[in-house]
Amino acid sequence: MKRRKGRFILATNDLEEELVNPRDMLKSYKAQSSTESGFRFIKSDELHLSSVYLKKPERVAALMVIMTLCLMVYSVAQYRLRESLKQAEETIPDQKNKETNNPTMMRIFRLFIGIQLLTIRAHFHFVGKMEFPQTL
Repeated sequence: MKRRKGRFILATNDLEEELVNPRDMLKSYKAQSSTESGFRFIKSDELHLSSVYLKKPERVAALMVIMTLCLMVYSVAQYRLRESLKQAEETIPDQKNKETNNPTMMRIFRLFIGIQLLTIRAHFHFVGKMEFPQTL
């Protein structure tokens, strides 16, 4: 049954099997998708980077450092979210409304769309023993 399910082609320039184990090579290849998805995130239109115009190469390099840092924070947040959901044995609905304990942070951010935070700062005048708000 396993032989009929599918095939995966492994190719390398290194013919010495002692140096490159086919199982390790496949594992390493499949791990690349998480790295590539991170760069796909940086290139996506959701960040609106196309509207940023930088003239100096130093500023382009600085932006890439900031974006890489953002990607790292995003990845850590996603990892911790997934681990917390698995540990608590909880799930959330995915884009197709199926329960998952392996969501992306982008999905979580989309769940927060429409939630707004209103902060009201009031200054109080003290008159005798009572407080009255100056502004709301």
